[in-house]
Amino acid sequence: MFVNAAGGNYRLAATATQAIDKGDNDLAVDADKNPLTTDLDGNDRIFPVNGTVDIGAYEYNLSAVSEVKPKRPTGLKCTDQTNDSVTLAWDAATGMTGYDIRYRLSIGMWKTVSVTETWKTVSGLATPRLTAGMRYEFQVRAVNEHGESAWSESLFVTINQ
Repeated sequence: MFVNAAGGNYRLAATATQAIDKGDNDLAVDADKNPLTTDLDGNDRIFPVNGTVDIGAYEYNLSAVSEVKPKRPTGLKCTDQTNDSVTLAWDAATGMTGYDIRYRLSIGMWKTVSVTETWKTVSGLATPRLTAGMRYEFQVRAVNEHGESAWSESLFVTINQ
């Protein structure tokens, strides 16, 4: 219903059809019973389309809501490693609510984990841990409520012995 509730963005998403234009204009008043003319962003509360307020503190405003998939993360790098883990970092992507990291032995099956930060220590993320002396391939992609970005360019790391 919201653009990104986990990230504190309680603006209505385009999919919030149960809340868009479903409010009660008589209840959209301040403490002194004056009609609310704007939402918390300063947008008009009642649009001429059907003249009914949206439910919530914000009016749905297509121009104010990012309705696109996030941009692909860049700058994937290894910032630290041990004999069974690596710490990855990358440049934050715009319009994201989280990231997927995937990794594999150079030609093996991908393993994927979801995170919200722009770094992550990867130690197998499931047993077994990364193996010393082996070469792994890592990629990251950004995720939001509209989908996923393309995967980043690959980073290849040989784990310290």
